[in-house]
Amino acid sequence: MSHNSLTRLGHDDIDQDHEHFYQLINRIQVCTNQELAGLFQQLLQLAQTHFDRENHLMQISGFSAQEEHKSEHARLLGELRQFKRGIDRGNKVFARAYLRDRLPQWFELHLQTLDSALVAHLAQQDLS
Repeated sequence: MSHNSLTRLGHDDIDQDHEHFYQLINRIQVCTNQELAGLFQQLLQLAQTHFDRENHLMQISGFSAQEEHKSEHARLLGELRQFKRGIDRGNKVFARAYLRDRLPQWFELHLQTLDSALVAHLAQQDLS
């Protein structure tokens, strides 16, 4: 499943991270098995960096839903690390299915709900 349209939320750093995330997911969808481990590691690092950025913004702005939002970040990072361990052991099938069937839908829902609420809050705080 290729993702061509990306909902922009109006926060440059967050939108740029989201764009990179989508581009990387799309690259991984069509990569070879030899490229998968390296690209998946890039995805994991990008997610960690992005979530750290959002977690910091939530903390400094006093975002009311930050515990729920941070727990979603932690849950997703746990899933990504689990699939990375599988890839490292040679099991690429489950990771590819996750990247195709679960991650894009999770990310879109996360973006439209928790991230959009965060960006609206940051705009109110003049932190956009």
